[in-house]
Amino acid sequence: SKLTMDDFQNKWENEKMKEIFSSIIPGSWSVLSLIFGMAFQHLKAAGYPVGGSLPFARNIEREYLKLGGKINYQNKVKEITVENEKAIGIELDNGNQLYADEIVSAADGYYTIFKMLKGKYLTKKLEDAYENYSLFPSSLYLGFGVDMDLSDYPHALVMYLPEKLELADGTEHDRISLNIYNFDPTLAPEGKTTVTVLINSWKDEYWTELKKSNPQLYKKIKNELAEKVIDIINNKIPGFKEKVETIDVSTPYTVKRYTNNWHGSYEGFAPTPKSLTSKFAKEIKGLDNFNMIGQWTEPGGGIPTAALDGRNLARKLCKKDKKKFISKIN
Repeated sequence: SKLTMDDFQNKWENEKMKEIFSSIIPGSWSVLSLIFGMAFQHLKAAGYPVGGSLPFARNIEREYLKLGGKINYQNKVKEITVENEKAIGIELDNGNQLYADEIVSAADGYYTIFKMLKGKYLTKKLEDAYENYSLFPSSLYLGFGVDMDLSDYPHALVMYLPEKLELADGTEHDRISLNIYNFDPTLAPEGKTTVTVLINSWKDEYWTELKKSNPQLYKKIKNELAEKVIDIINNKIPGFKEKVETIDVSTPYTVKRYTNNWHGSYEGFAPTPKSLTSKFAKEIKGLDNFNMIGQWTEPGGGIPTAALDGRNLARKLCKKDKKKFISKIN
């Protein structure tokens, strides 16, 4: 956990091996982030849900509703209602109040602590984390619907660029990664394929300010980036450019608009040697009936961590209510 990827890759004498490892994971991150990923795949404990993330989320929604849960979509939480140092409910953006015996935030950590709780319960440890810990990056995510089969291509490709691709925010990239979804027939009609490109960026402020100050230029820059990336892919996949039928471009601003994640980060605190040795309390000192769970409470983030957090909290609440915790898979 204390060894960084930079330290690890420098142990290799072969320059190509150094290059490979430097392209996988940022150099300041712990080697454990590589080991965990490889271990999950070896154990077949990680995979891709056919249909992508939406059916996966809908499966959770369906089970939750079947158990009697209720969901209020399109309702942003403005504040956690506190009375006598006890969380008793939430206030929505539209002014509506909802009350409950237990309040659980699986939302963005920064928004929860500094906005919904107004920073009143900030500990030195949390303050240090939000001021100094590295984050997972945000991203520019480009999706292309292509009138090509592409079944002869591997599902993932890393393309090294003869000239660096410079984003409008100043970020430079010497390679891009393609995902070719020729293995998922649900994402495109027969004979066609969905292709995506994810490009990391830590410059979320640039995209947010650009969208707010000059939406026309923001749209123009997105379109220009899509054209650049299409040209790059066309060099690898001849005829690609002429066969693109649909284009969608998401920026760090888009990520924040949809998820409210701090800086548009897609998994919270990065798994550095410092963060991996930190444990954040699920409860907040001085505030009863409140718990935080999810990727911002466990450095390294991700869906498995968030799911386990929810399960552990359910078990804890069962114990508090003197009920037997039962877990089953239908």
